[in-house]
Amino acid sequence: MPNIFLGVSGHGYGHLSQIISVANKIANYIPETKFVIQCDLPTQVISERLNSENFVHLPEKLDVGLIQPNPLEVDVESSLN
Repeated sequence: MPNIFLGVSGHGYGHLSQIISVANKIANYIPETKFVIQCDLPTQVISERLNSENFVHLPEKLDVGLIQPNPLEVDVESSLN
């Protein structure tokens, strides 16, 4: 049985929506795939979007939440606070 780890940012549901579409394609082709999903989103939100019951949710946050004034810059001073 294949295992796939998905580390997902919990900043809203956008990152989850992007990765779930890929996971659902994999689940369609290889239904026995087990997904291990780490993010601080509710398990129910994952369950409602993933077309597989074969997953484990690790509810720990992965990212540190850097403050970015735009997609290419990090405000280091604000991020440290």
